[in-house]
Formats: sequence, C-alpha cells, structure tokens
Amino acid sequence: MSKLELKSTFIIGGDSVRLIKKFLTNELQIECIREWKCAEGNVIDVPKEDYERALLEGQKYAVEENLSYVYWINQYNEAIRCGYLQLAYAILRRQRKGNSLWCLDKYLPEDVVEYLGKMRRTLGVEVEHSYHGGDRALCFTPQSLDYRELLRLMEDFIVKEGTGPFSRIIPLTFTGEKLEKESFFLLKTKK
Repeated sequence: MSKLELKSTFIIGGDSVRLIKKFLTNELQIECIREWKCAEGNVIDVPKEDYERALLEGQKYAVEENLSYVYWINQYNEAIRCGYLQLAYAILRRQRKGNSLWCLDKYLPEDVVEYLGKMRRTLGVEVEHSYHGGDRALCFTPQSLDYRELLRLMEDFIVKEGTGPFSRIIPLTFTGEKLEKESFFLLKTKK
C-alpha cells in the first residue's frame, strides 16, 4: 500500500481554521486532512489529488465568508492572501537588479511604477508584487479569483504595452506554477 501524499493548501490564523476545515470535510468531502502548526498559524494539508479543487473552492469560500487570516499556498510553498492570485513572473533586463524593498511601490524605479500603474488600470484590480532576488524578478499578484479573465487581460496588456522594463514575462498557473514554455508572454519590448 502506498503512502498518501499530502500538499499544504492553506495557512490560517484565528478562528477561521475551524470553518475552513469544516468546509473542506463537509462540503468538498475531502476525507484526509492534516492540520499542523507553524509560526504563521495553522497549516492545512490535503491529499495532493484534491489540492486544486480544495484551493479553488476553499478560496471562494474564504472570500465569500469574509474570513480573516486565510492564505493559500502555491506550488512553491509560498503563502498568498486569499482573494489574490499569482498571474505573472516578470524578469528584469540583464543590466538591472532589484532588492527586497521592491515589494512596496515607493521603492520601485519610476519606469516599473509606470508599467505597474498601466497594468493595474488594464486589469481593473489592485495588483500586489513581490521581488525574487535569485531570478531578479517581480511576481504580480492581482486581487481576484477570476484567473482566466485576468490572464486574458494580461495578455492583451502585454500585446499593447510590450514587456516594459522586463526582458520576459512568464504566465503562472492558478496554483502559482511558472509556465516557462508559454510563448505569448515572450513579446518584444514596445518601442
């Protein structure tokens, strides 16, 4: 008999953990749920085969019920606030380098702020970002659960505006996984 593989799906603080667990077991009928504590709160693991369904439906539930302190866990075990999705991973041009303060708009260079502002207007939602030093990249995380629509809007934005201050913009799946081979994000820079 093989051992059941679990995947961390949510990090939850406060009273929301009981409600999420109840939703996953009663509404989604996920039988094997493991809960464990970490510094940030309680982590909920589900069977790997139920991860995507638990992620989609659990986030919808958390947003609809206005639950606080609920974060979803992406493919790389990074926690993202529920109600936000990771959409794109933008790699800086070779001669540029950012820093950890780039998670705040006020520390971004002017051309990146301008590009991000245009992106926010096109997507029509708040877009957070984080800096990943190893890849010299910004990860764009819009406030929405409509992955397909935002991906379409992002593609339209890049066709219109180009890749701006980035050499390459890679789309992410709704679970936050990089789609390295996707070509429509490999567009020329707007001149």
